[in-house]
Amino acid sequence: MKKILAILAVASLVLTMTACGNSGDAGSLVTQGGAAVDEKGNEIPGTTIDGAGKEVDMKKVDGKTLNSDTSDRLSKGDIGANHVSIDSAKLVETEDSKILVVSFTYENNSTEAAAFSNRFTVNATQNETKMMPAVVNMEGINVLSGVEVIDPGKKTRVQKTYFVTDEETPVTVMVQKYGLPEDGQVEKVFLLK
Repeated sequence: MKKILAILAVASLVLTMTACGNSGDAGSLVTQGGAAVDEKGNEIPGTTIDGAGKEVDMKKVDGKTLNSDTSDRLSKGDIGANHVSIDSAKLVETEDSKILVVSFTYENNSTEAAAFSNRFTVNATQNETKMMPAVVNMEGINVLSGVEVIDPGKKTRVQKTYFVTDEETPVTVMVQKYGLPEDGQVEKVFLLK
């Protein structure tokens, strides 16, 4: 439990440091390994997040694959200078809760390196109520994948995880650019039953 809290604290720190990633300030970025960098782009010692660059693999996630009735036209597209798709979702049972694991593809078509979490806000809702993010340590799941900085022209897979409290109501997942919803959005509805 202490390890999970420590990881959350470091992830929160890095996300806070990366929130202004579009400003062009090198101190607002993280490296491929998830470490913060200074104004010259040098890695700041002691800020590495273990596993930020670890590959996401939904095939290894032990859970129920969820269906969707959303067309590809709505669930993938350009948001600003980036291409994002909401790919798939699984419902995972843990000892004390059910977790929704959602997989995205993020393609950085801009001219600057940036992490998915720097550029986008993701909301998962049921009956217009936001779902709470979850931290899960299971094979195939990498909750830190969103803080990995991706170079221009590259793409990666990202995951987000949420607590499920209602197994009857479909889940709507929406991705928008921070502060600029007019730059586009993608949305997908997953059916839990």
